[in-house]
Amino acid sequence: MKVLYAKCENGHFFDANSIEKCPKCSSSVYTLLGEKQHKKSDKEAKESREKKEEAKLKKHEKKAEKHKKNETLAEQPDMEAAVSMENAASDAPAMSDEDSKTLSFSSNSVKLNSGGNATVKLEGNVKTVPENNEEKKDDNKTVAFWDKNTDVQTEPVVGWLVCIKGAEAGQNYVLKTGANKVGRLASVNDVVVAKDPQISRKEHIVITFEPKQKRFYIQQGEGMGLAYLNDELICGSSILNERDRIEIGASTFIFVPLCGDNFDWNE
Repeated sequence: MKVLYAKCENGHFFDANSIEKCPKCSSSVYTLLGEKQHKKSDKEAKESREKKEEAKLKKHEKKAEKHKKNETLAEQPDMEAAVSMENAASDAPAMSDEDSKTLSFSSNSVKLNSGGNATVKLEGNVKTVPENNEEKKDDNKTVAFWDKNTDVQTEPVVGWLVCIKGAEAGQNYVLKTGANKVGRLASVNDVVVAKDPQISRKEHIVITFEPKQKRFYIQQGEGMGLAYLNDELICGSSILNERDRIEIGASTFIFVPLCGDNFDWNE
């Protein structure tokens, strides 16, 4: 609660929120001095402290109860199994390995033969172990777009960048299907020009070969360095044509395509 302090013409102070006249001289002429937070009484302050302590105690009790509940759940076994099959197993005919099945649990394994009667109660995660204890292999391997119906696993070259000016002049760089990131670090780029410090460390430019239309595209990457295509600043995405000149950092490259209208690896 806030108090609106006022001072009457006779110099008396009072709360203008509670009364309109000075309680001492009954003067209705006064000056407002502004609002201030009302100071709590000792009783109010004590009640406030007690409420805070009570809320803190309840929070602590709730946390302790939750912790105790988690400990109780952790102490319970991962599964409970009650198996009554001793007599049935002794009377059951011998079974081959192919007629039996092993189920693997978190801590135990139970072998069930088809020749006997068994009552099994299972709780927890159940995992069926593959035959011969071998993990199932993933046959859905990722292969290149051009290679999905063949046994060949090598992704072919679709073009090159040839450095004609700069620290790595004379070097050529292979381009593959899809996006080819060009930069200085080998760990994050597909085409690495390590000797030119003016080239961005990560993805200065991106050159993409799109196999359906058999076209090459170039665009600015995530790096801060500028890039030029035939002396024009690269803004957005542009089509790359044979013998186009690309400038990044202090290096100049010529683009040499392999795939296009005259050749494709699917032909």
